Amino acid sequence: MKIRISQTTLRDRLGATLDQVSRGNEFIVERKGEPVAALVSAARMEQVRRLARRHALEVLKQRRGGSLTDNQAADLGLEAKQWARRRRRTVQE
Repeated sequence: MKIRISQTTLRDRLGATLDQVSRGNEFIVERKGEPVAALVSAARMEQVRRLARRHALEVLKQRRGGSLTDNQAADLGLEAKQWARRRRRTVQE
């Protein structure tokens, strides 16, 4: 479950908030009403990284090992992150 929390509230209740994160809750930290960060468990972060890596490998297989420029590699990494985020949203719903 994603919970919105202000930066001030997070600062005042950091210990309790981290306890909730360890139980699987996710927080969107806001500053002046705008989202600036997310708090997720280390296990969730690793899951997202694995999904992004898997997607990147699938794309590379489709391209049959062609050489990538630095810009293409950066674009591929960004695409993999976006794919993992979309997939995570789909799984959560």
